[in-house]
Order: sequence, then structure tokens, then C-alpha cells
Amino acid sequence: MTDFSYKLLFLFFRLFAKLPFFFIYIVADFLFIIIYYVAGYRKKVVFENLTNSFPEKSSEEITGIAKKYFHHLVDTIVETIKTVGMSFEDLQKRVKVENIELFEQLYGEGKSVVVFCSHYGNWEWILFMAKMVKHTVLPIYKPLSNPYTDAYFTKTRSRFGGIPTPMHETLRTLLSYKKENKLTITWLAADQTPAVEGAYWANFLNQDTAFYSGGEKIAKKLKQAAVFMSIRKTGRGKYTMDFELMEANPENLSDGTLTQRYIYLLENLIKEEPAYWLWSHRRWKHKRN
Repeated sequence: MTDFSYKLLFLFFRLFAKLPFFFIYIVADFLFIIIYYVAGYRKKVVFENLTNSFPEKSSEEITGIAKKYFHHLVDTIVETIKTVGMSFEDLQKRVKVENIELFEQLYGEGKSVVVFCSHYGNWEWILFMAKMVKHTVLPIYKPLSNPYTDAYFTKTRSRFGGIPTPMHETLRTLLSYKKENKLTITWLAADQTPAVEGAYWANFLNQDTAFYSGGEKIAKKLKQAAVFMSIRKTGRGKYTMDFELMEANPENLSDGTLTQRYIYLLENLIKEEPAYWLWSHRRWKHKRN
């Protein structure tokens, strides 16, 4: 696409973001038909991932979860576009935040935090949290190959005060804040697929699975508290976020313990309602050497 084409596309996104929710969900229902029945977007990947993760479920149950997942996926797409037209107050009405006091407590103790989150629910809407805490919030992201799309999402994710930080700059950025005695919250989606080298391997959803160990390494090296974030979908465009302290002093744990705790909590969250995790991601493309 040309520079003009991208500008035109993002102008459409801004106009779309001004539409009321009932209309954007009409669009989502139409997109579901196109993606699921016409284009068949990554259906093979989704069905394979679900079947391997839940071998005890029948083909009818797997199909039901897959359809519910694709409905949720298109909801997440239109909700993400809608974000640029939403105020902080709009998001507060749609996302209930529980146990926010945990960050107040950790801030009072002089503790920076690593939040272990995941691609579950609507992970893009969590970033309005930056306006609700005293810490400097650093959402960690993997830069997109397209510079226009990367710039668009970076701008969107910084609307409420967060400072999007490229993955490869995480440690250097955190050391800089530590040197300035500034407390931070590092927001890390720890369920992405890492390179095989240096990965932490565990049994996850009935499969041998590689996980990033970076979140644990940061927490231990910089002596930061580790917090697990769950986000549950309670209705269309309605979510509840909750925070659980995994470890206040992870530097005292043996290697792998913190990552394993995250894996345990994430697996339980997914099993509770499977349809809201990112099943179209090629999560198991790597095999252990």
C-alpha cells in the first residue's frame, strides 16, 4: 500500500471510531460471516490448536468454541479501532477494574512491578490503566514490520499515559528509570511465541510449549514484584480486570518458578472460558530441540 492509502485507511478508522457501539457490532457480525464462512481465516490453525489443547472435547464442542472465538475476534478488532474515539470515562464504564489497590500498596513499598498479562479478552483496552496508577506504565510491544501500522498502534496505546516500549529496548529502558529512582509497571504479554533458544519449556494446554523467560529475568534482576493480570469478558464490550500478586520478591525464587506460576494461572484462565484466548496465533510452531 502507498503512503496515501495508509492515510486514507487510518482516516476511515478515525471516522469508524466515532460510530456508536450498536453499529460497530453490526459490522462485527458481518465480519464474522466473511472471516469464518467465506475467507476461512486461519480456521485450520484454530481447530488444530483447540483439538490438541482439549483432546477430551468432542468435535461439536470444538466447533462451538471455534465459532465463539471468531465472534470474539471480530469484536476485539472493532473494539480496538473504536478505542481512538473513546475517552477514559468511556472505558471506565466498560472495563471494571478489581484489586487496583495492589499497585497503590506496591508503590508505597517502593516497588516497581512486572505485570504478566496475555492475549486474552481485549488486551488493547487494558492500557487505560496507566491513568489509574502512580507508577510509570511501560507496555512492552514487538514492533510491527509496517511503519505506518506500527506508528498507529503506538499512538493509540499511549493515549492514556502509557509509554509503549519496544521489546528489544526493555532492559535498557528499565535500567534508565531505576537510575532515576522512578517506579515502573512493565506490562508484558508473556504468552507470545519466543525463539527456541533461551525459551522456558513447559506442559501447557496438553502440549510441550515454549515461553518467554524475559519477564521472570527482569523481575529477578531488578527485584520487581510480579503480578498476574486476568481479564474476563462479561458481555459484549464489557470486561472485568483483576490483579493477583504472584511474588513480591522474585529474586529469592529458583529459576523457572515465576514463569511456571504464570503458566499455571494462565492455563486455568483459558480453561475457564476457552473462546477468549488468541487461538488463531501459531502458538505451537516451534518444537523443543
